[in-house]
Amino acid sequence: MLDLLKPAVFVLLSWIGLFFVFSGVGLLGFRCVRRLAESVPFPRRMFLAFWAGWALTLAVLQIWHVFFAVNWVALTFVWLLGLAGLGLHWRDVWALLQAEWRGNGRVWLAVAVLGLWFGNLATAGTTNYDDSLYRIQSMLWAKSYPIVPGLGNVHGRLAFNSTYHLYAAMLDAGEWTGRALHLAGGLLATVLMAHSVRRMAALFGGRGQGRAYHLFYALLLAPLVVEVSGGNIATLAPSVPVFVLASILLGELLGFLVRVDEMASAEVRLWLLWFALIACAGVVVERSFAVFGIGVFVVALAIWLARRPRPAWREALGTLTWGCVPIALLIAPWMARGIILSGYPVYPNVFGGVNVPWRVPRALVISEANWLRSWVRTPQAFWGDVLADMSWVRTWADSLPADVPRAVGVAFVAGLAGLLAPGFAGPARRKRLWPILLPPIAALVAWFLTVPNPRLAMGAFWGLAAGALTATVARFVSGDDATGESDAEGRRQSGFLLLVVLAFFLFLSPIRSPYLVAPGSDAGFSPMPRPAYEGRVTNAGFVVYVPKEGDRCGSAPLPCAHSFRPNLGSVVVAGRYGFMLDDSIRYLDINGTVGSPIADGVSAIYQSGWHSPDPGTGIQWMRETSRILMYVEKPTTLYVSLTPVSMHVRGKFGYSGRLRVLVNGKEVGTFDMRKDVFTEVALPLAQDFNLVTFQYLGGSFVPKGSVPGSMDERVLGIGFYPLQFRVGAQ
Repeated sequence: MLDLLKPAVFVLLSWIGLFFVFSGVGLLGFRCVRRLAESVPFPRRMFLAFWAGWALTLAVLQIWHVFFAVNWVALTFVWLLGLAGLGLHWRDVWALLQAEWRGNGRVWLAVAVLGLWFGNLATAGTTNYDDSLYRIQSMLWAKSYPIVPGLGNVHGRLAFNSTYHLYAAMLDAGEWTGRALHLAGGLLATVLMAHSVRRMAALFGGRGQGRAYHLFYALLLAPLVVEVSGGNIATLAPSVPVFVLASILLGELLGFLVRVDEMASAEVRLWLLWFALIACAGVVVERSFAVFGIGVFVVALAIWLARRPRPAWREALGTLTWGCVPIALLIAPWMARGIILSGYPVYPNVFGGVNVPWRVPRALVISEANWLRSWVRTPQAFWGDVLADMSWVRTWADSLPADVPRAVGVAFVAGLAGLLAPGFAGPARRKRLWPILLPPIAALVAWFLTVPNPRLAMGAFWGLAAGALTATVARFVSGDDATGESDAEGRRQSGFLLLVVLAFFLFLSPIRSPYLVAPGSDAGFSPMPRPAYEGRVTNAGFVVYVPKEGDRCGSAPLPCAHSFRPNLGSVVVAGRYGFMLDDSIRYLDINGTVGSPIADGVSAIYQSGWHSPDPGTGIQWMRETSRILMYVEKPTTLYVSLTPVSMHVRGKFGYSGRLRVLVNGKEVGTFDMRKDVFTEVALPLAQDFNLVTFQYLGGSFVPKGSVPGSMDERVLGIGFYPLQFRVGAQ
C-alpha cells in the first residue's frame, strides 16, 4: 500500500507547489494592470491568477527558448517569479487560505482524496501513440538545446510548435527528470477538479442564477473524470490541456454573462484581457483551439457591448486594445518560432512561408497536413483516396468513442427542453445563458471540416452538453433577484440540482479502468518508452537514429526520426546549427515517397484503382473509378493521351464507352471512348498536389472467361495502351 501511496503523494505535493508558483506568476502579471485587477475581489482574482500565470509562463518560455535550453534554470526562474508574486500578496493569500480552511475544510479534504487518486493515475505509463512518435522527442529537443532552425526537416511533427512541450521540458528537471509526462497535464486537470468540487459544494448553498455558474462546473466533474481515467492523464498529448482550457473559458464566460450588468468598466476590461490571454494560450498549445478561443472572446465582447446603455465606441476600442495584448505576448512569438522550426509561421500550413535555407519543402508540408486530415477519418489509407470524397464519414462516425454521442445527446435533449419547456424566471433571465453555446458549436463545425480528431474536441462536446443543460435548468430556478426565496424553497431547488448532477454522473459512468495504477519500475512511476534504435549516417556525415521496428522514437537519443532521409544536412544560422534537406532527393510525401516523373515538372506519387500493366504489352486496366495523384511546382496544363484497347459493355468486352475525367473534384469533361481511337484530354493542374479521377461510366465486371495477360478473374472497367503525357502552357 505504501508503494502505491508514496508516488501519488509526491505527485500531489508537486501539483500543489506548482499551483502556487503559477498563481504567483499570475498575481505578478496582474500588477501590470493593477487598476483593472483590483476591481475583482482577491479570492476570485487568485483563481484567475493561476490560469493567467500558466499562460504567462508559456509566453516566458517561448522567449527563453530562443536563447537557452528549457531546463532546470528556466524552472528556477519561473519559481522565482512565482515566489515574488506571492510575496507581494502574502497577507491576502494567507487570509484566503485561512478562510477557506475554516469555511470549507471538509470540501478540501474531499479534494485531497480525489487529488491522490489523480496522482496515482498520473504514475501510469503513456499509452498515447504520438507521445512515442514525436512528443517526447520534441520535449527532449527543448530541454537539450535552444530552438533549432529547420528541426522540421528531421521529423515533420517536430515543427508542430506546441508550447506545451516547452512547459513539459521545464518540468523535466530534478526529481522529475524523465517523468514530466506524469506531471504536466495532471496539474491543470487537478486544479479544474478542485474548482468543480468547490462549486458543487457551493451549489447547494447558493441562490439565484449564481447557481448556474456552480452547476456548470459541478456537471463538468464527470467529463473530467472521463478524461483523466483510463490512462489518459500521463501523456504529453494536448487533449487534456485543451479540454481543461475549454472548460475553464466556457465556465468563466457563463459567470461573466450572469454578472456583466453589475460590472464596472475596469472589471470588464480585466475579464476580456483574461479571456484573450487564456484563448491565446490554448492556441499555442494546440492550433485547432483558435475557433473556440476566438468565439469565447467575441461572445463576451458582443454581450458587453449589447448591454451598454448606449454605444461607447471609444471605450469599446480601448477594451478591444487590451484584448489584443495577449496576441503580442503569445501568438506573435509563437509564429516566429514556427518560422525558425520549419520556415512557416503555422506549420503544417504553407501560408506565410519564408524563403529561408532551412525551410521544409512545400510538398512535405502539404503532405503532412493531408495525412493529419485523413488519418483521423480513415487510418492507414492513403490521404489521396480518403480526401477525394465523403465516403469516409460513415466509418469515421462508427469509430467515434461512445462519449461523443452521449455528449451530443445530452446537448440535444437539454436544448430542446430549454426551448419548449416553460420556466419560472423572467423572459430576460431565461435567454441570456444561451450565448455560451456559440463557441463550442462554432469550434465543432470547424473541427469537422479540418481535423476531426475526437480527442481534441471533447472540451467543446462536453462544454456544449454541460452548457445546454445548465441553461435549461437555470429556467427552473429562481432568477438573480432571489432575496425573497424561502429556506424551504431553497432546499427544494438545491435538491432538484442535486438530482440533475447525480443523473448526469450516472448517465456518463465516468470512472474507467484501470481504477488504480500499480507502482512502476522507476521509483513507482512507469518510465518513458525507449524502443530499440539504430544509427544511420547521412550524406553530410552525421548520425540520425531510427527505430529498428515501427516508426516511434520514444526517448531515443537525438536526433531521432521515424524515417531516414539521407539528404539531411546542416545549416548555420547566427552561429547556431540547424537542419536542411539538400536537393539531391526530392521527397513528395512524409513517408519517403519520391515520385515518378511523368512529364516535365510533373510527378505522379500514387495511383489507385489501376491494375499492374500486362507484361510485354504495357496495357493497363482500371476499375470503374481510378485515381492518379500528381504534384507540380506551378500551375500547368497536362495533356494525357488515352487509347483504349477494350472495355466493359453490358457484361462482356466491347469497343465503345464513355469516360468522365475530374481534376480535384471538378469535372474536366465526359469523353466518348472507342477501341484503338486516340483521345487527348487537357488536365488543368493547380500548384502542388492534384487528384485526377477517371470514372468509366460503363461500370466494372469480372470476366467469365480468360482475359489476355495476367488479368484473369480481376474486376475490369476499361483497358488502355500505355498512357502518354505532355506539358502545355496554362
